[in-house]
Amino acid sequence: MNIVCWRTVFFAILIFQPENGAARPQGSVPPAPPPASQTAADMWRGLAKNGRDLIEKGSALESQGRIEEALAIYQKAYTLYPNHTVTNAAVGSTYQKMGRTKEAIPYLERALSLDKSNFFIFANLVHARTALGDRVGAAQLAVECAGFFPNLVFTQGLLGDALYSVGKYDAAIAAYSKAQTLPGGDKDPSLNEDLAWCYVAKEDYARALSLLGNSARIGVTFQQNGLIITEVRKNGPADLAGIREGDQPLALNGENLSPADTASFVKKIQNTPVGQKVHVKLLRAGQLLEMDVSVGITPDSIIQHDVPAANAANLIAAPVAPAAVTSTTPAVIPAPVAAPDVKAPAITINRVDVKPATIRPGETFSIEVSYTATVGGQIARTFSIHDGTQTLFESQPQTVEAVVGRAGLITISKVPSASKPGKYAIRVHLVLGNAKAEGEAVLTITQK
Repeated sequence: MNIVCWRTVFFAILIFQPENGAARPQGSVPPAPPPASQTAADMWRGLAKNGRDLIEKGSALESQGRIEEALAIYQKAYTLYPNHTVTNAAVGSTYQKMGRTKEAIPYLERALSLDKSNFFIFANLVHARTALGDRVGAAQLAVECAGFFPNLVFTQGLLGDALYSVGKYDAAIAAYSKAQTLPGGDKDPSLNEDLAWCYVAKEDYARALSLLGNSARIGVTFQQNGLIITEVRKNGPADLAGIREGDQPLALNGENLSPADTASFVKKIQNTPVGQKVHVKLLRAGQLLEMDVSVGITPDSIIQHDVPAANAANLIAAPVAPAAVTSTTPAVIPAPVAAPDVKAPAITINRVDVKPATIRPGETFSIEVSYTATVGGQIARTFSIHDGTQTLFESQPQTVEAVVGRAGLITISKVPSASKPGKYAIRVHLVLGNAKAEGEAVLTITQK
């Protein structure tokens, strides 16, 4: 969600802030958090002085920006005390800060299994799973976290974010709304923004505008330290224009952007009058794309594409807005319909992405499939792995609900890993009624 809001994952070793600790719940209602001194003592219990000294030394190095040295110190502490929450959380959080998310998860999971009294470990693990595409797993963790700490604005916001990411918009609304009723929640403007985007996803534009106003934004979120889009709000201007997660904006209105120029991009959008278009040049999977995006979360935003013919297949044309819209009530907006001459269901795969595209033997990967469907219904999806001479693996069919009228996204997580170095073809098959589509991507396995 909003990367500058209070829910941003602070990849520092958050367990060194005992004032943010919370007691392990007992019974159906958890007790109030204990005094900071008690929480701190509980965190360090079982860790000898030499272990604590190592963790504090690593923390000091980390605060100086010497992250590699800090990790080495944390790993030494972990070797001495592998079954302690603090050592596992220290190593896992540092890997996460370095962008080595796969390596972070086992340590964070171990830390959480040892002690569930610190919601920041929950939060780091939720965001780590989200970063690797396991949004369902992240949502399950967020539900568990909110169960332990139901009366914290932080955990209800985290829950809302996770539920939104898996398309459970009504449940996300309930979580954000509860957060607003908790102490401090009524002073957090980001909650209104989150609620507004939930209503945009539900095409309830009138309610969204009442919360957010007709403000200058396009509905994207960037990664913490770079101009890479990590989230596109459903039914927002960027979504309707065809912008997708993983896209990297290169220029806005003809002005080039540096890879870390997030603040400049956001400022230019905020300075654009509502209803006016911005021209975005972006990079997607090595291909240059250009498009116009209308600023502001209005239901009658007019979206246009302006791309070379060779790239046109990579963008999904948005539904044309109705003429003379006089109300923001969703009921007056006609739903996108198939062209009159389309009599049978059709489905097209726009792209297949393997994330990460290069792994080491024994590692897993995820597959993201962008598709377009002309009608609703159940899509049966399968995928297979090939080494050029034979099929190594073929999945069982699974079904997902088709998204109609704009690009849909299917994420396949935790697929079986290949073991031998080389290049593998990942083929995805989609079936909607009598219509079929197939797409392919390449996975590279490197030496250990």
